Amino acid sequence: MQLELGDGRTCDDPTPDQVSTALRHLGDLDDAFAILSRSELHYVQTAGDPDSGYLLEYQLGSTDRHFRSVNHEVTLDTTEGVFLAYLAGDEGWADPIEWEPETLAGSGSSLGAAFVIAVTLVLGLLWWASR
Repeated sequence: MQLELGDGRTCDDPTPDQVSTALRHLGDLDDAFAILSRSELHYVQTAGDPDSGYLLEYQLGSTDRHFRSVNHEVTLDTTEGVFLAYLAGDEGWADPIEWEPETLAGSGSSLGAAFVIAVTLVLGLLWWASR
């Protein structure tokens, strides 16, 4: 398990106290986010601060299985509970939150994205050649 903070600090095998402290001090960072991960594609993350609340997201092994909290102002206590349960391997870690699927950029058809880029390049070249 790894904890990563918005200021670039990372902690391998964080303790519950380290996770709690990091979440409580996110508002002190310019880039206020924290990611607790089992792997590159399996994690829970949050952005925000104790005053304005937190947005939570998680991913389970694939960009097709990426979710975010419906409430974008989750409390510190709830955020901390989710992170600590995830850290402990508690299967019910996501239960306190209502989630919705999140479509990530690049998670759609790469063929469709390539087509849009190709059409844009061709149109740009045609415009440039006609000058």
